[in-house]
Amino acid sequence: MDVEFIRVMILEKDKGNRICGTFTSQAYANMVEELNRTLKLKLSRKHLQNRLGTIKEHFALCYDVFRGTTLSGFSWNPITELIEAEEEVWKALIEANPEASIWKTKTISNYDDLYELFAKDRATADAMKECTKAIVGSRPQVYSGAEVYAELKRMGFESDVLERAFVFLLKSPEFTQALFDCPSDMRVSVLTEMMSMGD
Repeated sequence: MDVEFIRVMILEKDKGNRICGTFTSQAYANMVEELNRTLKLKLSRKHLQNRLGTIKEHFALCYDVFRGTTLSGFSWNPITELIEAEEEVWKALIEANPEASIWKTKTISNYDDLYELFAKDRATADAMKECTKAIVGSRPQVYSGAEVYAELKRMGFESDVLERAFVFLLKSPEFTQALFDCPSDMRVSVLTEMMSMGD
């Protein structure tokens, strides 16, 4: 069924019935009709949506490991339906990402068609992740009381100084940020200096 489903998805995409990575209602109607006719099944739109989700998920797992097949040294072989590379290239990838080892022997039918259908979606998702990382990374981290306390304990303060330092840092988020931003071997002296300025 998947081979036929992928074929009709490409057909609908080529007709312009896939907009911004989403199949239109007309595309689903056409695909249901065509698959029921050719495969002699009684599929519904919901069946196709569920199967599409599974196909996309499996493709994404493979695509993300190999960045399509743009990861240097790898290519998809349509005859064997395997991602192929020299043994030393596989070894390096598996050392860096042990989960990649399953793709050494797992066949991926119609990878080129799936790439045509979904690679742009994956690239867009990757771009969105990078954008989100950049936005989150541009905001200062807010440290919880538990994180501040744990760091003060790690720094070795006695209980009376630890309590004063804890209250000082909770009242001064900018000093807390400064403390966590400086190298750990300088934190005791930096905190002592900040607390003396705050007195």
